Amino acid sequence: MPSKSPSISATELFAQLRERVVDGPAELDRGVRRAAFSGDRVPTEAQAYTDKVRRHAYKVTESDITGLRAAGWTEEAIFELTIVTAVGAALSRLDMAMAVLAQAREDG
Repeated sequence: MPSKSPSISATELFAQLRERVVDGPAELDRGVRRAAFSGDRVPTEAQAYTDKVRRHAYKVTESDITGLRAAGWTEEAIFELTIVTAVGAALSRLDMAMAVLAQAREDG
């Protein structure tokens, strides 16, 4: 039986995901979310953390979280920072992979 939900492309889904994590309602300031998503500068006390999440998320430890808490970050803000940074890194990698595939198709 065919689905009754409207068809939506992966591109549209990723655009909706980006919009929700970057511009949706949240505790974390929208400017900080935009910067973390894009890999730009975030507040100094969170820069090393976002760099680690973007490049080596598996290396994040409790001490990274403790450092953010000690700097005044709430659990909710840390969670939002983590999500927006990880989604931004993932979508950036996806964009790069898609560009490589497109170039390979053009090159034959």
